[in-house]
Formats: sequence, C-alpha cells, structure tokens
Amino acid sequence: DDQTKLLNSANPPLTYVISGFKNGETMAVVGGAGTCATTAILTSPVSGNPYPITCSLGSLSAANYDFPADNFAVGHLTVLYASGGSCLGSPGHQILQPINSDGTCVFKQGSTAPAKFRVCDAAGTSIGIPGVVSSFRLFATMSGTVVTTVDEAVVSTTPDTEFRWSSTDQQWIFNMNTKKQQANITYFYLITLNDHSTIVFQFGLK
Repeated sequence: DDQTKLLNSANPPLTYVISGFKNGETMAVVGGAGTCATTAILTSPVSGNPYPITCSLGSLSAANYDFPADNFAVGHLTVLYASGGSCLGSPGHQILQPINSDGTCVFKQGSTAPAKFRVCDAAGTSIGIPGVVSSFRLFATMSGTVVTTVDEAVVSTTPDTEFRWSSTDQQWIFNMNTKKQQANITYFYLITLNDHSTIVFQFGLK
C-alpha cells in the first residue's frame, strides 16, 4: 500500500493487500504475515521522488496458493509538509500578511506586493531548506467577471528570481513588482512546493 507521512514524523505502519483469491475466498484463508520495509526514516526529507516500500514473503502461507517472491509490487511512501495548522504562531501552508488569504487584498498599482508563507513539519517547525519552492507563476487574471488564463513568470522588485528564505522571520518571501501590471485587475498566483502541494492566492490592483 502507498503511504504518506509528515516531514520529521515517524513512519506509518507499512501494510499490504493480497489479490488473486479464487472461489470467493478471502484473506481469511491466509496464515502468517508478510514483512514490509522502506528506506525512509524519521528525518527523511521531502523529495520529488517517493521512498520505496518493499514487501517480502515473511511467513505467509495458504492452502492451495503460492506466493511467488517476485509478485510483490513496490509501494511508495511520500513525505509531505503539514497542510495547515500553526507555524510559529501563523497559519502554515497559506499566504501570509500583507496579502489576505481570503483573496480580498487590494494594492495600489505600481507598489510592491510581498508574498510570504511558511511550511512546517510535524512539530510545527518552519522549514527553510533549499528547494522548498519548485515554481511560482501567475496563472490567471480577472477583469470584472472575465477570467483569462495565463502562464507567466513573476517579476521581483529585487535581483531575486525566486522565493528567498528569511532566517530572521523564518518564512519564505518574494517581493512582487506590480509596475507593469494594470489597475482594476485581479491577479491569481500559484506556488508549487517540492512535495507537489500548492499555495494559491490572489490580490487586486487599483
């Protein structure tokens, strides 16, 4: 079975299912147990590739059935950031002030819009290791009720071309430049993290 766990938490129980029973029989005819293991440990980092879960025969047995060793499919354990909760007193895994998470924020056209967020491990520790942010894109704009789909890189007011980690505030930040954007438009942004989760936010310009 594929499994998930939060960063810096213990591995979940590694389980399996057996298929191929005949004549209405079920797991009830099976004795013993298989054994499963994974390369992931307590401190295994978030990775673009999940950690393999491999199972072996162990003591499995059942009358009229064989359990070929090469018939065990490999499962996957994915390490994730916490999807919510508190992180240093602020909500984790969502956009932070001065941008409102409910999408009601409006900035003056030409001003700097600081995009800030934190992602946390199982203990609520803010994570600042390199590679947390996979991509950051403007994906849509809306004028009135008309939505336009776009796919554009986001321009910074500093030499930074991606989110930077602020060790002082224990958060990620990108100072967004709105000088070339239009007033009376709502802009929608997508932050993709290296655990494949996303943070979506929006703000308007006046």
